[in-house]
Amino acid sequence: MRLIVGLFLFVLAWGLSATFLYNHWQDKEGQQLEENVTVLAVTYRASIEMYRLATEILFEEMVLDDEVVETFARGVHSTGATRDRARGKLYRLLAPSYAQLKERGIRQMHFHTASGHSFLRFHAPDKCEDPLFEARPTVRLANTERREVSGFEAGKSVSGFRYVYPVFRGEEHLGSMETSVTFRSIREAMTDLDPRSEYVLVLRREQVEEILFDGKRSLYETSPLHDSFLVEDPRLLFFDSPPPPSATVRELDGPLSRLPRVQKGMAAGESFTVSQSTASGDWAVSFLPIRDILDRPAAYVVAYARAPFVAALRHEFYLNMGLLTLVLSAFTWFTRGLLRSGAKLQQEKQQLQTITDTIADGLYVMDVHGKINRVNPAFSELLGYRAEEVVGQVGHQRFHVHGDGIPRQHPAECPVFSAIERGQGYVGEELFRRKDGGLLTVEISCQLMRAEGVTIGAVAAFRDISERKANDERIRYLAQYDTLTNLPNRTLLLDRLQQAIAVAQREEEYFAILFLDVDNFKNINDSLGHLVGDQLLQQMAARLIDCVRGSDTVSRQGGDEFIIIVRQIRESADPVQISRKIFAAMALPFSIEGQELRVTASIGIALYPEDGLDSATLIKNADAAMYHAKKLGRNNYQFFTADLNASAHQRLVLENRLRCALENREFFLHYQPLVDLESGRIFGAEALLRWLHPELGLVPPEEFIPVAEECGLILPLGEWVIREACRQNKAWQDAGLPPVQVAVNLSPLQFRQQNLEAIITQALEESGLAATYLEIEITENLLMSSEDQTVPLLRRFKEMGLRISIDDFGIGYSSLSYLKHFPVDKLKIDRSFVRDVSSDPDDAAIASAIIAMAHRLRLKVLAEGVETIDQRNFLLREGCNEAQGFHYSRPLPAAEMAVLLRSGLPLPQTPVDPDLSPRADSSLLSSAPVVTP
Repeated sequence: MRLIVGLFLFVLAWGLSATFLYNHWQDKEGQQLEENVTVLAVTYRASIEMYRLATEILFEEMVLDDEVVETFARGVHSTGATRDRARGKLYRLLAPSYAQLKERGIRQMHFHTASGHSFLRFHAPDKCEDPLFEARPTVRLANTERREVSGFEAGKSVSGFRYVYPVFRGEEHLGSMETSVTFRSIREAMTDLDPRSEYVLVLRREQVEEILFDGKRSLYETSPLHDSFLVEDPRLLFFDSPPPPSATVRELDGPLSRLPRVQKGMAAGESFTVSQSTASGDWAVSFLPIRDILDRPAAYVVAYARAPFVAALRHEFYLNMGLLTLVLSAFTWFTRGLLRSGAKLQQEKQQLQTITDTIADGLYVMDVHGKINRVNPAFSELLGYRAEEVVGQVGHQRFHVHGDGIPRQHPAECPVFSAIERGQGYVGEELFRRKDGGLLTVEISCQLMRAEGVTIGAVAAFRDISERKANDERIRYLAQYDTLTNLPNRTLLLDRLQQAIAVAQREEEYFAILFLDVDNFKNINDSLGHLVGDQLLQQMAARLIDCVRGSDTVSRQGGDEFIIIVRQIRESADPVQISRKIFAAMALPFSIEGQELRVTASIGIALYPEDGLDSATLIKNADAAMYHAKKLGRNNYQFFTADLNASAHQRLVLENRLRCALENREFFLHYQPLVDLESGRIFGAEALLRWLHPELGLVPPEEFIPVAEECGLILPLGEWVIREACRQNKAWQDAGLPPVQVAVNLSPLQFRQQNLEAIITQALEESGLAATYLEIEITENLLMSSEDQTVPLLRRFKEMGLRISIDDFGIGYSSLSYLKHFPVDKLKIDRSFVRDVSSDPDDAAIASAIIAMAHRLRLKVLAEGVETIDQRNFLLREGCNEAQGFHYSRPLPAAEMAVLLRSGLPLPQTPVDPDLSPRADSSLLSSAPVVTP
């Protein structure tokens, strides 16, 4: 009976203890699993936040650019071909930015109208104008509530995280801009942050199927985890689909789908983690529910990670069960247990050592003096020290160091040892130095060891968080610095500008804003490529830093614009001195890829507090001063004045009126006759652009042409001039008038168009005009600026049959001997040399030299601005071939020009003395190409 009672009590005690240990094991495993899903949630949020920051930077620096907004506005307010052209221009403007986003994993960018229709998909430009409000809540909310909206959303093709920003032009709401990040990009970012896990996205079936394009339904299959969820594109038919899950994940999905916890949890939209064991080891599978912008369950991110702690806890449970059995057995067999207690204690020590050896975190045990008496293998693996190298050493003297890498020599400097002395534990981030000298950022937890209420030492566990810290620092850096030049970006500049304003207000100081823009930087990008342009900006950034003090700030705003904050100035001469240092630095050549480049810059200066009390006003006024410097010839600095505000406003008004004028067809052409100097016969006409505004009347070309060139409207204007000139010339010919050439001026911006040849070809084809009756005029500076690109294009124009002349010759920087390399037909002497040829010997000598040398190069010569009979007689005597000017006719409307052509009479001229016949050397033209048809 005693044996039975004893056995019963033994079994009862063992069962109760086993139940307690089992519940304790499950609780600890549950806590570890909960930590896994917390890590998954943090990793996911950090990834989408990183992409949000990248999108926000794009929106602030590029999408809010005036030209982008105006192009979007023009497209939104137009239809048909005009809307398509605006859509194409918007695509070209933001294509480089979109390429950069794709490199960073943001592969979709989308513009929508305020009414919720697709305006432009950069990732699918052929798809547009489809309504989005019903299927895309993010687009609906951003445009109806006019606020930034971000969140997960199922799409018509693919799902992803959407970032939608409303776009305004002033107070006008135009629509919105969206970037979408697919799960492939989010998965890559999450893997960078926590490479220990493999991530899979499953989508809730009802959220996806109701909005999918019919053609996209075949891209989705039922998830092996749950029938109510779908897997996106498992056969990798879409270009940015995530890679298929590994074989291990596929092996795990089968057993997971049979777990009630998985089925119930996913159906209820719960966040949870389950453990699963396979032949390859133990796994922790975390399920993070994703809700869409309307707070509806939309998807799950599932993370598969190895879980060594499961085995450790299992081993711990089995160990504890063994210990429990041993303890109960020892209690039952007390006497026998006393005799064998030494062996059992040794066994426990070995088992405890096994536990510490399997822990992934570094572990070391100290006495009350801080001397280490035990370490685990993870300690040696993380720090590189063997156990015998640190046992008996003080940690803060050996590997626990300051931020500068110097060991903490005094105990009071060590937060871990100080906590032990105070009888407290310690948790925090510290810096450890490896045996090889490398520094390691660790998260450390230290707990005291006590015996009978007395502290006898402490045990410290630590883990390496260097990679996590580095990722955090990288994200912060990308948010505040320009990646090309490593200068502060606009975000950091505004922060420092606010600080400068606060200090200046408190200390009654002054500071200056220098707004710098590189002159003609676009020419460098167009002719030498963006790689050279980027290297030039990097070298310029280094030189700008050398020109300022350590307390000043040099920032890049994007493109070729830099803003400099000059702190603590005493007088207005201080920013002038820095500007001159900058000009001196810019004057030195830049050596890039074996060639030397010379560039200049224009600087606008605004002073605090005279020119503004807030950041936006100071930057705006410095920008206005910079544009004024460019108008004054570039390569100079200008202070902001109140008049510049009015000038900038007038320019903006004129630019807006120009845009309206193009749409309202307020432009027309006048034609100034081109005559044979000797006979007075009309052989052609120059097309001259005119603008009749309904309120302003006739606006002089010298007022609106420069504005059109600056804002880019010269391109559609120039295209219209070419088409209209060809159409009108063909109309004159169809009316039976004598065929003549029509000359059209091309601006440098037009000439650099990639499709200029196609525009001219289409204009000729649409009008039916033969190419020989169209003459294009270019400036000599344009001719010389990009020879490698200019010569092939001019030769193709010659092959088409076009005539080519050099306009305003003599005021540029070309040499006549160099002209023999270019396929041109004619030189037009600038009117500044013609005006005083009959009274100024210098002008007469210049005109005579141009005519003589041009004839030797077998080129025709036309004199511009001929207004008097004396000018005509001098030019005729020197052998000039052709002329135009008020002496013959003012520029005429097309109808009056037709009357003049129909008369067939030479234009009025005065009898010429026999001595005024052309010089003998003009006979060199006898075999030159004929200019007139």
